[in-house]
Amino acid sequence: MAELSWNGEVRKSNASAGQENTQDSDGSEILDKKAHFAEYAANATIHGLRNTVDPAIGRVRRILWVLLLVGFAGYLILTIIFRVQRYITYPVASKMQMIETDIIALPAMTICNINMIRKSYAEKDELIKNVFLGFDIATQSQSNLNISDPKVAEKVDAEYDYHSIFIDGGYQLQDMIDFCMLNSSLVTCSDYFTTISTPMGNCFTFQSMEFIQKKGRLVASQSGVEQGLSITVNISQDEYFYQKYSYSAGIRVMRMPPPYGDNTCIDIDNSNIRSHLKYFDEYTKSGCIEECNIDFLISSCQCVPHMTNIKNVFKTNREYLNKCKCHDPCIKTSYQVTKSEASYPSEKRIKDISTQYGIVNLSNLSTTMRKDRLALTLYISEMNYNLYKESSAYSIGDFQSDVGGNLGLCLGASFLSLAELMEYFIFVIFKCAHNFPK
Repeated sequence: MAELSWNGEVRKSNASAGQENTQDSDGSEILDKKAHFAEYAANATIHGLRNTVDPAIGRVRRILWVLLLVGFAGYLILTIIFRVQRYITYPVASKMQMIETDIIALPAMTICNINMIRKSYAEKDELIKNVFLGFDIATQSQSNLNISDPKVAEKVDAEYDYHSIFIDGGYQLQDMIDFCMLNSSLVTCSDYFTTISTPMGNCFTFQSMEFIQKKGRLVASQSGVEQGLSITVNISQDEYFYQKYSYSAGIRVMRMPPPYGDNTCIDIDNSNIRSHLKYFDEYTKSGCIEECNIDFLISSCQCVPHMTNIKNVFKTNREYLNKCKCHDPCIKTSYQVTKSEASYPSEKRIKDISTQYGIVNLSNLSTTMRKDRLALTLYISEMNYNLYKESSAYSIGDFQSDVGGNLGLCLGASFLSLAELMEYFIFVIFKCAHNFPK
């Protein structure tokens, strides 16, 4: 019994000793961690950290230093968050500079007659005539066809090609632009204008990409009308038949910079934005939007005639355009247009023309020319231009400066101070994971 008792006492004594050893070990580990943190804090380059562990300054002051450190650390983190948010928004700064130059590239210019199909062409075919009369709300009563009848659409699709109708039935260059002067010299209009097919029918582009590739870009070395392009346009109101976009008589003119060619552009807002488009040689925002609309139309409706009235088209366009993500190009040239008008031609010019061609009835000549004729001049008014440059308003260097400045201002620290702090945390994590003494 004594032996059992003694053995029991021995076993009890050993268990008590184990618990005491475990408690001593846990306590020593805690003291060891505190000692290690106190050692780190006393030697850290972060200002004020040593005051949080210095027993000589008293508990109240240590608590105040802890609050100060936590507060400024929170302010630093908040500042870094704001700086990161600003950096990822890619803000830009603009700079304008006026530059004098000896030569300036003449802009490209596209001219379209508001009338899309000539009357003389449509009247040669009764089916075409009645189809286009039916397309126009103002002339639907004159058509003997029901445009909404599927049989009519099937017949037109089977016998005609819409694209060819607009090319053959639209105005031809020699009929619409019959007089051209470039740099005060009479030139052949077809040498400088290219016929293009657009939703407005046949249009004519001065200095197109095709022209530039063959003959080079046209430039002006002097300002003034004499160094520009002057043309006479024949509106031909007697040929007006189908007007989809306007009921006015005249032309629409769009001037734009000459094409840049195969230009690769990286947008500063998004490094994934490239200039290559599927249907256009160079990137423009309008070209990007048109290409986006084409892709949407093909995916949703397949191919439809461009004069077809699509239900809710404007609402659909607004909703879909938000998905296009068409940015401005990196290189963009815009021309300031100065518009001046005068009665054309003058009475003297009418008399000169009547004398030259033997025309007796000046009244009819004056009425015809002022109804159908238009003089248009394209020239450079000043041999200078304003260059606008966009650059990043907040770079990675600015971000580093802001973070480093606030780090020093709030904690009196540097990036090496953060390295010391990271070293301490790595040591603590490593020690806790492997549980081995220092």
